[in-house]
Amino acid sequence: MKRLFPLLLAALTTYGCGYHFAGQGSILPQNIKSISIPVFENDVQQPNLDIIVTRAVTDTFIRDGRLAVVNGGADSLLLGTIKSYVLEPVAFDNLNRVTQYRIKMMVKVKFTDNTGKGISLDRDLRVQWDYNVGAAIPAAETARNLAVSEAASYLGDRIAGLILDGF
Repeated sequence: MKRLFPLLLAALTTYGCGYHFAGQGSILPQNIKSISIPVFENDVQQPNLDIIVTRAVTDTFIRDGRLAVVNGGADSLLLGTIKSYVLEPVAFDNLNRVTQYRIKMMVKVKFTDNTGKGISLDRDLRVQWDYNVGAAIPAAETARNLAVSEAASYLGDRIAGLILDGF
């Protein structure tokens, strides 16, 4: 009996709760197995930002694997619009040169269930990402591009978390 008690306790604590590890379960109904992610709309004056953000979000869902990403005829649809993009200096050196910038983006996302279950999400998501720059302009531009990609990846993780895990 003493050997059975730890096993019983472990079974009750493991199976008795509703928690799951991220990437293992989903809050979506089982009939939603695919998602279509058209290129996000770009309402800002930053070229190719729509492509970068859409690619990062799509890559997040592909890596996760719980929903198949398809071009059309999906069980669900994710639409996005980049509403704002701001690049602001946040740190300076002793000669008043910018040494660090912050990227701020706001993206409106709409997720709809095409199977008729009525599940939807309509939210504005904000993301910001800081990056350091050096004195050389090409290096600064490379750093900005990398920061935009990192911010877009973070945004993809947030969107997938909201849709798949509810947080």
